[in-house]
Amino acid sequence: MLGHMPHAAADLNTAAPRSARRVADVWTDLATDTTTLANFSVDMVSGLPEPVARWLLRSIDVGAALRTSVIVTMSGQIRIGAWRAFEARQIIAARRGYVWAAVARFGPLPVRGFDRYSDGVVKCVGV
Repeated sequence: MLGHMPHAAADLNTAAPRSARRVADVWTDLATDTTTLANFSVDMVSGLPEPVARWLLRSIDVGAALRTSVIVTMSGQIRIGAWRAFEARQIIAARRGYVWAAVARFGPLPVRGFDRYSDGVVKCVGV
């Protein structure tokens, strides 16, 4: 799969995408776990390799609230027979799991599917 994630901006729409409707309950469960763990501080990067610490300090504002889950959107190309454009949304919950839900097209027909890991279960489904 080739694609890009321009950024992991906060996505206020926490509803499961249509392509993940079979696991909408899992999506909702992962999305509700957004409690603040802590605020980011310089001491959190102590002991990390210098390039990693420097990157984190430039990427995260000191004092920023750290969350346990995030929803990201992405687009790119996925190989389903031939390379086809896709769009996807993914919920990622630290230490709990993820659901990646995508849609690609075969001409006018949408091909929807998802990958999921939660509760120790891996599932990949095209719908």
